[in-house]
Amino acid sequence: MTAPGIRLPGWLQRHGVSVLFLVGVCLISLSLSRQIIDFVRLLRSPVPVASEASAAAQQQPISLDHLQGLFGTPVHQQGNQAAPPTNLQLTLLASFVNPDSQRSTAIILVAGGKPKRLTVGDEINSGVRLQAVHQDHVVLSRNGRDESLRFARSRSSQPSTYADPMQPTTEQLEQLQDENVQLLQQHMEELRQQTDDDGSTPPPTEAPEAETNP
Repeated sequence: MTAPGIRLPGWLQRHGVSVLFLVGVCLISLSLSRQIIDFVRLLRSPVPVASEASAAAQQQPISLDHLQGLFGTPVHQQGNQAAPPTNLQLTLLASFVNPDSQRSTAIILVAGGKPKRLTVGDEINSGVRLQAVHQDHVVLSRNGRDESLRFARSRSSQPSTYADPMQPTTEQLEQLQDENVQLLQQHMEELRQQTDDDGSTPPPTEAPEAETNP
């Protein structure tokens, strides 16, 4: 004899698949709900306190010295800070300032050598380069340090040493003016003498007395 087959209720046979589908949907909904609740709790939880090392790093000010090398060689400061005078045996003879600072030139005499015409960036001696050119001085870069080279005192005391030979000086103009005045006075004196000589009138003569009859 065989065991009798299990007979399911009629409603279960008709709606068994639908029931299983509903059960699966409920389980999935419960799982999603739990995940949403966990996510909301995570959002509402307080922000964790940073470690002491990170806090100290944030509070420590950033040094500009560490940032200078990030974008290449740091640019030399050019402002009101005047570079100290150099002690090198150099003499500044002339400076030619160009609107393009990189094309400015200067004539510098090296002790024991000949004058050199140098452009900004040219090397003067070992470790010494022409950094900038100004009207009254030049700036030298000596082993990364800026130094200034100015004109000699004898030249600086005389703002303009060039004189146009065709242009008379003030002394020459004054001398010419004095000479012109003297010549004018002399000429006027001669004219006055000539006028006195030519315009002299003869002495007046006495008119004869008329004879009267007695």
